[in-house]
Amino acid sequence: MGDPQPLIKPIAATPYPIQALPRNMCELVREINDYNGAPISLIATCALSTLSIAIQGHLTLPAMIA
Repeated sequence: MGDPQPLIKPIAATPYPIQALPRNMCELVREINDYNGAPISLIATCALSTLSIAIQGHLTLPAMIA
């Protein structure tokens, strides 16, 4: 019968744009990655989510109506 065939063609992953993060957050993400080896993208997403939740009550942005 043979080996199973993949349903989609593999796509090469691009590196997470960690340099786009604020300097302190970038350093924090790198430090966590060095400590536990979790993927940079996972750590950065968690850090951005945490920052978003932490500041949401302190900012009021105008509604963007398209």
